[in-house]
This record gives sequence, structure tokens and C-alpha cells, in this order.
Amino acid sequence: MVCMSKRRKKPRTRPHCKSQEDDDLASQLRTAAAADLVHLLRRSSEPPPTLSEVLASDGWNSAAIRALVHRVGSVAEVESLTIEPHIDPSFDWSGIAGPNRDTIDELLILIHASNINRYLDAEYETIMWRVIRMLALDPARPLDRKTKPARKAAAVAWVALKTNGQISRRRGVSAQDIWDAFGVASCSALAKEYAQVILVSRLGKEDAEYCQETWWDNTTIPVASAQLLASRRRLQLIRQREQIVESIAERHADVGPISSSAKGSVSFKARPTSVRWASRGSTDEGDDMVTIALGDLDELELVAISVPDARRLRAALDGALGTSPLAGLG
Repeated sequence: MVCMSKRRKKPRTRPHCKSQEDDDLASQLRTAAAADLVHLLRRSSEPPPTLSEVLASDGWNSAAIRALVHRVGSVAEVESLTIEPHIDPSFDWSGIAGPNRDTIDELLILIHASNINRYLDAEYETIMWRVIRMLALDPARPLDRKTKPARKAAAVAWVALKTNGQISRRRGVSAQDIWDAFGVASCSALAKEYAQVILVSRLGKEDAEYCQETWWDNTTIPVASAQLLASRRRLQLIRQREQIVESIAERHADVGPISSSAKGSVSFKARPTSVRWASRGSTDEGDDMVTIALGDLDELELVAISVPDARRLRAALDGALGTSPLAGLG
């Protein structure tokens, strides 16, 4: 808040004479104007930032990009998403040690023999195979847990469907439908354990915990793997990606109040106003300030600037009314 102080005696005024200080200030203003223009015009000629750059900036759109990464695995995988169906001709045994083969064989037979596939299209059998493979290759060895193979198979199916948002009343598939398909009681705890193992292996413990706290809900549980997403789900994410890319491009194109044309001319977006008066005063802390009244009386706007800034303003106005400090910068 600026408090205006009255002076007992009217100070003597003297005409303003241009000095070396004024010349130096005018030079500073020209330099500042040139730097502002160069920065803004360079920015307008550069391509929009990439998804990785926006994510690293932790600014506008970064939260939306992070949400996609937690569903897909990485920015590179977000950028390379396609809608090609995941159809593997057979289970991929590469890298899987012999002791796990009997367990996996049993799970594959149970999944193929169950009636869970009546709820799903052909992609989901491949996705369930990939869930099994990820669990089999994980150092935590979650498939070694002592429990019935049918419960393991049911938990694998739950992960495949839940990751794709397929377990809901609207989709017509409930968790109970899955348990019934394998003839077991609820395996929710085991299924969430499997999902967490995959998520940690994909993101690391810290990011996995953030993903669980932020995105896991009754509809879906992202596990940061595009390899476990059906084509329909990937199409939804591609549309989200394109909206984000479009938003980044639009935000980048909006360079603000100063822009240039192809011919090199500079244009300004400014709000017209009028100057009513200006007065010098001091703040509650005793700092000298200049208060400027702008606009109509009914909608008066008061702005306060320091005395050095007031002198800069005077020099800038002198330059604008004479030889503009922006002249010759195009």
C-alpha cells in the first residue's frame, strides 16, 4: 500500500535537462527492448517442446503426460503408441528357466480351458500370456507363491482385464465373473500383488507408489506397460496424446503480447488506457514510490512503481515520442 505524504513547502522545480545519465538510461532501455524481442521472436521460430521437455519442466500439461507414462511405461512408448492388435502366435518362452515351465504350462492350460474368453476378444489371451511372462521373469518370483494354480490363473486374468478398464458394470464383466470362470473364491489380494510387481519392475518403487496412490481406482489399475494394453485402450490413449500435443503447439504459438510478421515488422497486443495523473509518495516502510492513475474515473486503476522505475518510464516515453528505442531492431 502506498501512503501519500504531503509536503509543507512546494519544492522548486527546474526544467529537465538531458544529461549523460539520461543517455545511459536510454541505452539501457534499447538494450532491454532488443533482448526481449530477440527472446520472444526466437521462441516463436522454434518448434514446440517435446513431450519429454514438457514433462521435465513440471509445468503446463506435465501432469497429463505423466498420467500417460504411468499407463504406458515411458515417454518414448507414449510417442510410439499404435492400435495394432496384440496377437502373439504362441507363448514366448525365451529367457524363462526350466523350473518355471511346469507352473507356466499349467497356467496356460487353465486360461485356455476356462470360459473367461467368452468375455474377451482374441487380444486378451496374448495379454494374459504377457502378464505371465513378466511375472515369471521378475526377480521377486511371484509365481512361486504357494497357492492353487487356478487362483494364480484367475489373478492373471484380473490383471489383464483391470489394466484395460474392463472390469466394471458398464463393461458387463465383474471380478466375480473372473473368479467363477476359474472356480475359485476372490483372488483380489493376489491379483493386486501381481499388478504391483509388474508396476515396480516398470517404474521403480517410488514412481510405482505414486502411480498407485494417484491412478489406481475401481475402474483401472495402470501398470506402465503398453504391451498389456488392448488396441481399444491404446486408441483412447492415442487420442489423449494428440490432445496434449495440440495443446502444447497452441501454447507455444501464443508467444504473448509481442510478435513479428514474415516481413520483419513487430506488432503489439496492448490494452488501450489513459493516464489521469501521477503522484509521488511513500510506502508504509518509507520507500519512495510514484503512483500512476490509469483509466476512467469509474474504473480507476492505480499502479505504483519505484522512483528509479519512474525515471526509466520517463526515458522510455521520451524515446517512444522521439526516436523509439525499438527502432531498427527488426
